[in-house]
Amino acid sequence: MAGKFSLKLSSMVAEKNRKWWALGAMASCISMMMIDQTVLPLALPTIQRNLHVSDLALQWIINAYMLGVAAFVLAGGRLADLVGRRFIFCLGSLIFAVASALGGMSPNATWLIASRALQGLGGALMGPATMAIIIDTFAVGQRGKAIGVYVGAGALFLSLGPLIGGILTNYASWRWIFWINLPVSLVGIFLAL
Repeated sequence: MAGKFSLKLSSMVAEKNRKWWALGAMASCISMMMIDQTVLPLALPTIQRNLHVSDLALQWIINAYMLGVAAFVLAGGRLADLVGRRFIFCLGSLIFAVASALGGMSPNATWLIASRALQGLGGALMGPATMAIIIDTFAVGQRGKAIGVYVGAGALFLSLGPLIGGILTNYASWRWIFWINLPVSLVGIFLAL
């Protein structure tokens, strides 16, 4: 009798915690997307010197990401509904990670602009799926708290981006502002699965 109770209790705890693991995965996603928007501007002068980038190309390095998100966000939401939200979230996170790795290895401006556009595609797949997953995972009474944690994580990393970007650019390399997304993405995928 005690064994059955213990098994039932452990499955209830696991089910109870499952939604918080999902929220952790979604918070890692929004953190990665937000930090990516604010970490780059501090590194632009260093990137310009190292890759011999024109001022116009610098603008495209920033805008390619936003263009990628804007162009594919509606398709990302629809694909999440058709194929599955968790699958599209994981696919978007994987694309974002691969694009970040490519951005960190950029030998020239064209490569970096293309990797930023690919990051935008990954963000467009992740973004709509994250909110849908949170809404599906949490009951109505807990949704506000979950969305608050999600948005709070995004706001925190949006504000930490310049600090992290400055530290990485000064003490490591501008390439680390892209490579830092790899472990965050892997953690998000692991938690989602």
